[in-house]
Amino acid sequence: MDLNPLGGGGRPPRIRDTPSGTLYVPVVAYARFGSDDSDVYVFLATSGHLECCACLLGDKWDFHTTDEMLGHLDEHRAAGHCVPQGCIDALVEDKAENDQWIARYDPAEERRKHDEANRRRKEIWKIAEQELGYVHPGPEKFDAPEYFAAWEQASQIYEERASS
Repeated sequence: MDLNPLGGGGRPPRIRDTPSGTLYVPVVAYARFGSDDSDVYVFLATSGHLECCACLLGDKWDFHTTDEMLGHLDEHRAAGHCVPQGCIDALVEDKAENDQWIARYDPAEERRKHDEANRRRKEIWKIAEQELGYVHPGPEKFDAPEYFAAWEQASQIYEERASS
């Protein structure tokens, strides 16, 4: 099985408890757009769900059991989307462990945290664009130093305002 973090169709490394007691989940995916001609991007999110990132089928993108995700991927295949067999096989292989890990989380609380993080991110970019004059370079330039500098400066302004 392909365990390359940049490849598709592989199984993420197992989730482990660290000496501090926190969980370590590397950023890897079961399938990524373009890898193995995949039309899906599927991963186990650290916030306690399986995610179909930027789902082509609609607004439902977070799944709280492996069976829900497998059913969703069947819908992708029925719509003519490419879902690598390696993705399916790896999800089935990891089903028990993933479902046990996901069960630790409260979906409503995770949704609230996700919505709050999205609101915060939008506010920070609004500060960067409207107050600092930053123009986002697009997804191909996420590693640009000016991107990080604008984010850092806008984040500081946001945090100062939030704490006052």
